[in-house]
Amino acid sequence: MARITLAGESLIAQKQSTEQVLNVSRFIYANVPGLDPTVEVDRAAEKPPAAQIVYTHEIPAENVGFVNPNQVVYSSMLGSNIGDFDWNWLGLETEEGVLFAVAYVPLQQKRRNIPPLQIGNNTTRNILVEYDGAQALTAINIDASTWQHDFTVRLGGIDERERLSNRDVYGRACFFDTGLQVEKVGSGYQIKPGLAYVEGVRVSVPAVQAVPGATLPTTVWLDVVLEQQQSNVVARWSLVCAPAKADYQDALGVQHYCIALADLAASGITDRRPIEAIEGPLVKHFATVKAVNEVKDRVEDLEDGTTAAGKAKILETARSLKFTGAVTGQGVFNGSVDVTFDVQLSAFDWSKITTGKPTTLAGYGIIDAIKAGSYGLAGPIAPRADAAIDNFDLPGGFHVDYDGAAFPRYSCVLNMPYTAVGYGAQIAIPQATAVVRVFARSARGANLWNDPVELYHTGNLDPNAILPPGSIQMFAQATPPAGFLRMNGAAVSRTTYAALFAAIGTYFGAGDGSTTFNLPDVRGEFLRALDDGRNIDPGRVRGSLQLSQNLSHIHAATVAAGGAHTHSVSGTAASAGSHSHTTRGASGSGTTNYFAYQDGALTTKATDAAGDHTHSVTGTAASAGSHTHTATIAAEGGNEARPRNVAYLACIKY
Repeated sequence: MARITLAGESLIAQKQSTEQVLNVSRFIYANVPGLDPTVEVDRAAEKPPAAQIVYTHEIPAENVGFVNPNQVVYSSMLGSNIGDFDWNWLGLETEEGVLFAVAYVPLQQKRRNIPPLQIGNNTTRNILVEYDGAQALTAINIDASTWQHDFTVRLGGIDERERLSNRDVYGRACFFDTGLQVEKVGSGYQIKPGLAYVEGVRVSVPAVQAVPGATLPTTVWLDVVLEQQQSNVVARWSLVCAPAKADYQDALGVQHYCIALADLAASGITDRRPIEAIEGPLVKHFATVKAVNEVKDRVEDLEDGTTAAGKAKILETARSLKFTGAVTGQGVFNGSVDVTFDVQLSAFDWSKITTGKPTTLAGYGIIDAIKAGSYGLAGPIAPRADAAIDNFDLPGGFHVDYDGAAFPRYSCVLNMPYTAVGYGAQIAIPQATAVVRVFARSARGANLWNDPVELYHTGNLDPNAILPPGSIQMFAQATPPAGFLRMNGAAVSRTTYAALFAAIGTYFGAGDGSTTFNLPDVRGEFLRALDDGRNIDPGRVRGSLQLSQNLSHIHAATVAAGGAHTHSVSGTAASAGSHSHTTRGASGSGTTNYFAYQDGALTTKATDAAGDHTHSVTGTAASAGSHTHTATIAAEGGNEARPRNVAYLACIKY
């Protein structure tokens, strides 16, 4: 259904106030991904982006008309020369470029005629808008009834009316005689040729068709749909094997109808077709039925005196009525008077009618009834099965596994057979136990039992015993699962979360003091086990906050060498003082105490070495070089002390 946009309403008011003509000039076709045709039109939305607009159609003057003074209609007629595109959004735009009205529809196809490859289609779409004074404001003077025809919609309506008419005749489904009957051929299955109607759609199968994917046990379904092929609408059908299959709409919004043909099992085929014994034209079939009904009606008329013959009092010829067999006797009857017959009973012990009655069904010839008490039905006890409890041909009903062949000893067992032998299920409840215990098992394959499992219930399992209220859990998801609350310090109801309130009380906050209490708040914190007397973290109480702190430690610092220098000292260095003396003398003979002469020439001679000694120098150097060094250790780290970590959602069980 098309809706006038908010911008369109505003333009109507503007045009009416200024007495200007409102001209809607074009249709816009668009393909909007993900558009849901069942939701209300968003009247505030703008025109789709250019990439989604698939066609724009200028409205000819002759394609507008009025229905009444408050309703006008605009028509878009796209011939088979236009395409190809798909669309699901239709809009009207004014000459000012204002988006005036919008409609959402299921995805539609528009195809161009390309002989002989593709047969195109014609599409007619109309949008009727209604508001006070619509005809006057738009100045439209053409009566829409003189030209407006939507053959696409009309033909679709004809198809649907024909389907509904057929459904009135044939009902939900009608199969003619053996048509589409499932039969087994070798190791496979097939359906017979024939004719059927499903939800008014005619299904004709000209030849036998194989049933695909028939894995037992299963059900064969007929899936019928009326679908568009080129410019026509035809019936298409398919066979599907599935336990169940309901009517549905496909991705294009086309309705499919599903009817069961047969159930397949190892034991055989169960025909599920609604059958009518029709072997020829319906007129002949109906005529036969009508003739039979007419004869029946005439006989009834004779019997109740509706016709003249039935009202006759006396027969033209009297007739004799005679009894034979166990009763003998006769009389004459002509309709004039009542007749009393004198009959004789044959020899028979008639006392059995009132005495000596059989006490069993077999005494009356009934041999297929279930006796009261059999299999625990309508009786106070059930039969022992023991080892037979494992048999897949065990009759359905109540049994006792007295010796514990499959279940605990003294178990009452409900045996549930399946549609095929070799499958089934059992439920067992042991007797003389302190608490109720329930066991179950089913078939994992043909003639193969699963191991029995015990079922837990409120009598033998308390969910709070697994994870009691007040337990803390970390979760990887963004929201708490059922049964948990965020540990964010929130105030919550003491009544709604009574079990959690009983566990932690108001230890983490009293809430409003009467109806609520506070949850622990551990957001952004590490959890640490309570010291509880170990004296590693003394003085702590449950739930107390401990601020960030580093372990006491030292840092080693190294200072580079520096300040190397020298000092000068003035003085005379120590010396050995070793030296020699020289002298001149006259040559001559002889010796003296002082000089020795070896020859007669005048020669300079050295005296003997002597006078070695030392000098000691002492002094004080001037003081210099006193200095200090500054060592700087760079800071590092963030605003808290922490190990490597991963953050998850902390929750508390309630």
